[in-house]
Amino acid sequence: MLKEIFNGIKFGEIALIEYDSNTTPVYVLHSLLSWSEEKGYKIVIFDVFDSLIVYRKMAELLGFDTSLCKKAKVVKVGGRVNEGNVVMKLTVTEYGPFEKVLEEAIEQVYEDKTIVIPLGTEKVLSLYPFREQLSFTNFLALRVGDKRKKAFHFINTDLVKAVAPQILPMLEESFTTVMRLKKYGKVEKLIVVKSLNPKLDGLEVLAKS
Repeated sequence: MLKEIFNGIKFGEIALIEYDSNTTPVYVLHSLLSWSEEKGYKIVIFDVFDSLIVYRKMAELLGFDTSLCKKAKVVKVGGRVNEGNVVMKLTVTEYGPFEKVLEEAIEQVYEDKTIVIPLGTEKVLSLYPFREQLSFTNFLALRVGDKRKKAFHFINTDLVKAVAPQILPMLEESFTTVMRLKKYGKVEKLIVVKSLNPKLDGLEVLAKS
């Protein structure tokens, strides 16, 4: 089960959930939100350029309960539509000032036992040249070990490979857990390709049937 993976990831870890444009990560996101609620954890979603509303509308079409999308704390990063309980809005500017406001936002919204879900991280990468992409990757990697949170970055690998092909291997190296959503006909599986937890390493679970 997906929840077995979520439980096996420790606070302080950063997980990468890779998917391509032909898979449906909304199933994994819905399961992650439900698990977080069951555990009584706080939820913070970083909504990059209106990614959250797309997920929420897909979830509604699938008949999922989307109330958690509306109750979770949301940090808006660019975009036009306020979705969920927006507690902060960040404007994407030149990289240096953007990193500073992002750092300040993290310190304001992180609490003990927080599940952090950035949606659309790859869209930030698409805005900057390689040097700034590298700085942003390093910024994310330095969050490893912050035991206030477990972070789950949902990243579209098709977009990353198009705009920042050298960055994906760096993210995979820096993050503590790497998962890939794979499609087999009508079935989708989440495969753990890297984990600090030997019980998770190599695990395959059904994400969509």
